[in-house]
Amino acid sequence: MNRAIRAALAAVVATIIIILQLQCAPSRPDKYLSQSENLGVYHSDPNHLWNRIHRHFHTRVAPDGEVFGEDETDVLLWLETNYLLTGASHQKAIQLLDEFIKVDGQRLITDPLMRAVFQHDLWAVFDWLATTNDRYPPETRHPRETGELQVRLAKVIKSVALTKNQINALPSNFRAAVASKAFSARYDPEHNTRAFLPPEMDEPAGPWVTINSFVEPVAISHAREFSSSAFAVMINLPGGRNATIAYLKKLWDFPEAFVADTTFPAERRLMLNPELPQFPSSTQFALIRRMLLIDADGEIVPSNLIESIQIRVFHDPSTVDYPHQGDFYGDQDFFEFRMSRRKLFAGESGGIRAVARDETGFMTFSTHGFDWFEDAAPKLWRKRRVVLEGCGDCHRNIGIRSVMSVHSMLRPNPFSEWFDAQSPFSMAAEWKRRRSDWGLMEALLRSNASRRKR
Repeated sequence: MNRAIRAALAAVVATIIIILQLQCAPSRPDKYLSQSENLGVYHSDPNHLWNRIHRHFHTRVAPDGEVFGEDETDVLLWLETNYLLTGASHQKAIQLLDEFIKVDGQRLITDPLMRAVFQHDLWAVFDWLATTNDRYPPETRHPRETGELQVRLAKVIKSVALTKNQINALPSNFRAAVASKAFSARYDPEHNTRAFLPPEMDEPAGPWVTINSFVEPVAISHAREFSSSAFAVMINLPGGRNATIAYLKKLWDFPEAFVADTTFPAERRLMLNPELPQFPSSTQFALIRRMLLIDADGEIVPSNLIESIQIRVFHDPSTVDYPHQGDFYGDQDFFEFRMSRRKLFAGESGGIRAVARDETGFMTFSTHGFDWFEDAAPKLWRKRRVVLEGCGDCHRNIGIRSVMSVHSMLRPNPFSEWFDAQSPFSMAAEWKRRRSDWGLMEALLRSNASRRKR
């Protein structure tokens, strides 16, 4: 056999080997998967339909190919975002949802925990679509594309819904996190940057007292931006439950909680009285965020799944307003825990992780609406801020005046002697039912149910 023939045969063999390697190699859902081979949140196969939907709706890709948001609590979508509404991203979103509906994608994953999280994530996208339409002129917010997505999202959300009994049976990831002993149980003033998770936080008669709401959710700003979640505000004074309730009664009995704001005399504004009774040093506040779900009957049901816990520990009041000294904001220290889907599905530390002191991220709460990935500013996505610093932006006043929900603790709100720990979560579900975004969701759910009966 001459040299030319041998070379030709070698080339053919090499080509066959390459083809076989390509056929046997795992498929890559998109060109950025090589940077993060473990993008399989719901299944070990990254190309699984649930993984592809999660990746497309929940992650964003920066111009340099870096992927963000895969395991973030909230979707990286803002009021001015065009992603999912225009071009290839919209077409792919439609294709993925249509594929799910066509193949009965709900049958691919039966685990109740996964179905709950999957539904909640898509519900957040649905609410984002409804909110953007509410706040911007229809001609600038792609009404046709928005409607196309909402109809399909509602179908998928309904198809993965659990029964009410299944939702109530979902495990408490807070209890699992406490049982894992992955976090300190107490605040350590000698190590004031070490995150801690108080195990008594969910005890009905424990030292943590829940602030009840009567007209609207206590943490109303958080509730408005993340309305498919339920929020509860809790307070714990050093003297325990009785001391905490006694302080709240003292606050409620204060004769003049509001005074004229002399900063704007012509506008006749009111402000909190600077003389409001202060709580003692070492008082702790917490904001608990729990997942709302839509059950198989189309009803809103609070679940046991914690999405985040924010804790503040107060010290002796500062003598000046808005002081800022490194990690110390005025008279308090900040801590935060967030849900991790990977940890949750793996049964690791209750699916809860502590936010690191220097951890950076994209603000999705109380923002001006611009999209970090679409803004004209070059490499804006690299300008992420330290997450815990964002807490100090809103809560850096002194003592009780830094608690934005203090209005719920004052007259004319009724004083509660029971402080029912479940009240805020029931209130959140009822409040959500009165919102326009839920009205749209409910109409689509009913429409889908009517079509199936025909």
